[in-house]
Amino acid sequence: MINGCEVKVAFDGDTTAALGDIAAEFEKLGYKPKSQKPNELTMGFAGKWITADPSKLRHSLTVASADGHLTFKFGTGWIASTWSESDVAWAQARADEVVTAALGSR
Repeated sequence: MINGCEVKVAFDGDTTAALGDIAAEFEKLGYKPKSQKPNELTMGFAGKWITADPSKLRHSLTVASADGHLTFKFGTGWIASTWSESDVAWAQARADEVVTAALGSR
């Protein structure tokens, strides 16, 4: 992705229930829900427009289920935006953390 990154977390279960729990965990981190379908969740993070810290960067998030995993797409919406390897590592850590917290709450 030019304006973001995509990471995956292994998941095999009830996607609809999991996405609700995942949304609740992301809300604790400051994300706001935009839409939710049975197999897809869209949220936004109202951070700063310009920062080198992805945890403070304004971005959108889409979580969707696929064969045996959840796909997390983080993006700024800016065509000229690129995410470094450390940004991708941050995104993977955030996705892993949220899925662990969401599934641990069951």
